[in-house]
Amino acid sequence: MRGPWGRWAAVALAALALLGGCGPHGTPARPAAPGSAPAPDSALEVAVSSDFPTLDPAQATDTESIGAIQLMDQPLFTYSDTGALVGLLAQGFAWSNSGTVLTVQLNPGATFADGSPVLATDVVYSIGRLLAKDTASPHASSFQDLEGYAQLREGKAAAGLTASGPRTVVFRLQHALPYLPELLAMPSTAVLEQKVADVPGSAQRAWWFAHSAGSGPYVLASSTPGQSLRLAPSPHYWGQASGGGPFAPVEFRIVSDAATQTRLFAAGQLDVLAPAPPTAFAGGLPPAGARLLEAGNEGVSFLGFDTTRPPFDNPLVRQAVAYALNKPKLLAAAGPGSLAAGLVPPGVPGFDANLAPYPYAPARAQALLAQAGLASGTPVTLLTIAASGTVQQGSSDAMAAQVAKDLDAVGFDVTVQRDTWQEYYRDLAAGRANLFEGTWLADYPDPQDFVFHLLGPGAAGQGPGGYASRAFTPALQAAEAASTSSARLE
Repeated sequence: MRGPWGRWAAVALAALALLGGCGPHGTPARPAAPGSAPAPDSALEVAVSSDFPTLDPAQATDTESIGAIQLMDQPLFTYSDTGALVGLLAQGFAWSNSGTVLTVQLNPGATFADGSPVLATDVVYSIGRLLAKDTASPHASSFQDLEGYAQLREGKAAAGLTASGPRTVVFRLQHALPYLPELLAMPSTAVLEQKVADVPGSAQRAWWFAHSAGSGPYVLASSTPGQSLRLAPSPHYWGQASGGGPFAPVEFRIVSDAATQTRLFAAGQLDVLAPAPPTAFAGGLPPAGARLLEAGNEGVSFLGFDTTRPPFDNPLVRQAVAYALNKPKLLAAAGPGSLAAGLVPPGVPGFDANLAPYPYAPARAQALLAQAGLASGTPVTLLTIAASGTVQQGSSDAMAAQVAKDLDAVGFDVTVQRDTWQEYYRDLAAGRANLFEGTWLADYPDPQDFVFHLLGPGAAGQGPGGYASRAFTPALQAAEAASTSSARLE
């Protein structure tokens, strides 16, 4: 999943709770003051810095959209507060046939927003919709190991995805895939009510801003493009709020300017800033009467290359960039975090603490560029996502400026191009930039989520970078086919 740089910070008024996970394991709520009754009609006002590209689980890749979707729609699995995989709509699961068949039993108490039960046919419909070519989901390739994947892509039934009874779903694989339950915890796999979502018009973006088809604690109440998105408590939610009280409505207000976010927060017109913009920390402290929560994430921020054309089709030039970057200064610009030496972050299996990042060695970078025959002043376009003064949406102006400064110092001529989310992916696909800043947050705690999506065939996660290697690509494919997690990590 694409997301913000480094570590996020959220600031909330002391009398309010912060937005939490959805489902039985935690929900957003507005606790009452001591001795008073809760105010269920009073909305929790949450600031976001850009509009929602989509509310379709199969399409969402940005943090804003996913944050709202997770309150309305639920997948089969989720994670506990300790990071353990647990059932959400799934009550249990079992492997068989040497790890190639996963049988999932649904929670008999789970219901959709209209009170209808969540059934196996809804699961088959939802995953099938995700995989169908007509949906054009960027997440479909994660399930290419299902039997009959080609048929599923054509919108046809296949042995890899079947209902075996009202509340039993069977997944059949071409080979063992130990992390399939983790894949089924991704927001993109949210189970939708077939009779609601399988209708004319649901393929259009606008449909999702007018309808709710999920089983989560919230339903869509209203949407005003460019201004706000309001969610109301679901009248038939089958779970409970973490505090046991009623759910409060949630209003996402789109405020792109960081200073305006801070001013509205200080005036009591916003309850939550997540992540908190730098302007919220005047003098190094959060506003008076606010509560600050910090949380790390299993993610990595990176600088990507278009390796399909000069100058970054040359590995010497890519190595020169690695030596040219002053990484401690980049880290200071990004905010709290640690220097990365590889794609797999701490907390994810496969992280190698013995790896060390490239040292800052501009003279070495210049020597490599000379060896590559690169002319001084070679133009480079660095693509980043407009952050409007916040640390949100995958990059910051400070980091882009530092990258440009470091690369200009060794002989490049860098132009920074700041795009909206939609422009960013359009320009990447069109090859309008040869360098791009990006961030990937774990969809599930497995190295496959990073290595395959960022460097695998098609670079589905963030790119396209076009990277391929006669040694690396076969090794990655062999790891994909390994029958156990330990074998894949070797």
